Amino acid sequence: ADNDEDEDDEDEVGVPDNAEGDADIIAYGEAPAVSVGSSDDIQIGAVSGDESGHGLSVRGRIRGVGVYEDVDAAALVLGGQGGAVDVAGGIGISGTVSATSDGGNAVALRLAEGASTPELVNSGSIRAGGGNAEGTAAEAVAIESGASLSEIRNSGAIEAVTAEEGTAYAIVDRSGTVGLVVNDRTITARGGEDGRNIAIDLSANAGGAIIRQSAAEEGGPDRTIQGDIRLGGGA
Repeated sequence: ADNDEDEDDEDEVGVPDNAEGDADIIAYGEAPAVSVGSSDDIQIGAVSGDESGHGLSVRGRIRGVGVYEDVDAAALVLGGQGGAVDVAGGIGISGTVSATSDGGNAVALRLAEGASTPELVNSGSIRAGGGNAEGTAAEAVAIESGASLSEIRNSGAIEAVTAEEGTAYAIVDRSGTVGLVVNDRTITARGGEDGRNIAIDLSANAGGAIIRQSAAEEGGPDRTIQGDIRLGGGA
């Protein structure tokens, strides 16, 4: 950060503030670029100095690339290793989280079993591209059974792209815990056959959920949800 013109190295890392770039984490192959989990419980507190109070803030780039044909790809995965992963305050993404696979499954952001956080706030880009056969999927945001996430607020881009008989999920909640989705920019699922492009899937929620879509303004940015919306019995 370069917030004080009188200080050349505010964070005292040995690099002038005006020479610092964005962090870039990339993984080639099946392993996630970033994985947070353990057989023991993990608690992540709020980021110091972050006014949002989020415990996890992504301002650079996290990318998972499958590289070879039919190799799965994942970018950011929380939980799924036996212990709980509790992220205080929520997850904020103002950078890029992306996963790309050549024919295999691709998931950009996954909250696996045991992961919990109150909200996901995206002002950047969350994108998954992959899947070209039945049984494969591209999932931008996936909340698995046994995880917990109450709210998703999007003022950036959440996109899933597939091909042929693959399935695209921009947001899929298998935990039944997401009760609110607020969209102020774009949520997109595309590329698959009819019925395989799901923008928002809250069908696991039996207690009721709300989706709020901001109205487009003349001359303003696109504010759209492209793809199917699936709701549960209590919605």
